[in-house]
Amino acid sequence: TRFNILPTYKHLVQRWLGKLVQQGVLVREGDLFSNPNALPKTAPDSVLKKHGNLFAEIPELLEYVQRCGKLLVPIVTGKENALETLFPGGTNTTSEFLYHKWAVSRYYASIARASVAALVRSLPATQSLKLLEVGAGTGGTTAAILPILPIDRTAYYFTDMSEFFFTQAAERFHAFPFLRYGILNIENPAHEQGYGQHEFEVVIAAN
Repeated sequence: TRFNILPTYKHLVQRWLGKLVQQGVLVREGDLFSNPNALPKTAPDSVLKKHGNLFAEIPELLEYVQRCGKLLVPIVTGKENALETLFPGGTNTTSEFLYHKWAVSRYYASIARASVAALVRSLPATQSLKLLEVGAGTGGTTAAILPILPIDRTAYYFTDMSEFFFTQAAERFHAFPFLRYGILNIENPAHEQGYGQHEFEVVIAAN
C-alpha cells in the first residue's frame, strides 16, 4: 500500500518475497517479511555485463527482458500497461519473435500440433471437432494447429481475457472460416461465460 502497488499484483509480489526468503535475503514470520541484514545492491547493468553472452544469439529476448525490468515499477503501480512489454509503442516485433519465430516457441507449438493431429486421425471422418484455446494471445500455438484441422467439420474457439488480440488474429487467420472469437477468463467458471461443460474435444492452454 505504501508504494502504491496495485492489489492485482499482490500474489506476484508475495512470490517475489518468497523467492528472496529462499535465497536467504529475507526472513518470514507469518505474513511479515524482514531483512536482518542490509539488502544486497546489484546493479542490472553489472548482471547484464556478466551474463549478457547468454543472449548472444537471441538479442530480441535480451531486449524484452531489459524492457520488462525498466517497466516493472510503472506496471505494478498502474502507471503503465503490462502489454507495453510485449507491444512497445503499439508495435508487434517483440511478440512476433517470442511467439512465432523463436525456436523454443516453435518447438512447443509443434508438440501441440502433433498431439492434435493424432486426435484428428483417430476420429471418424464424419465427426465434428470443437477446440477451445485458452489465452490464445498472439496465436503462436494457433498458427501451428489450424492447418491440420478439417475445415468442413471444425469449430475452433480463440479466446483471451480481452478483445485486444482478436483483430490481429482475424487478419492473420482469415483463411480459416471455422475460427470463433470470445472472451474467457479461466479463473472464473467457463460455463458462466457461455462455454458449455464437456462441449469441447480439445482444450489448448500454451504457457
